[in-house]
Amino acid sequence: MTNKKKDDSSAGEDLGGLDALKRGDYMIHIFLEKVKEIKTEPGSTVDPIFEVTCLNQKQYSSAKSKIGGISEVVYSEHLFLEAQNVEKNDAKEAKIVIKLSDKGIFKNTLIGLFEFDLS
Repeated sequence: MTNKKKDDSSAGEDLGGLDALKRGDYMIHIFLEKVKEIKTEPGSTVDPIFEVTCLNQKQYSSAKSKIGGISEVVYSEHLFLEAQNVEKNDAKEAKIVIKLSDKGIFKNTLIGLFEFDLS
């Protein structure tokens, strides 16, 4: 009877999950494609703009003007958030928040909000 030792060299190896996150610099890429079916009062318009936040970084899309009563608005924009010197636990607990607002000189009304984990 031979006693063969099982090769456990990969037992503690992480294959790319959240445990693989390390302290350091991160670049988060968000692609804003389009907005569908913004609800407005008949005869009124909105000036929609996106705000994306994550890891204490914030970026804005371009603002669209006087949108009302159409089925979709195309943005096709890439936003990049560059967080530097991020701690491992901060990266694990981070959330990406995408907010769509009706932005104008005297208004700032929330249209929609979507939040999800960075993982």
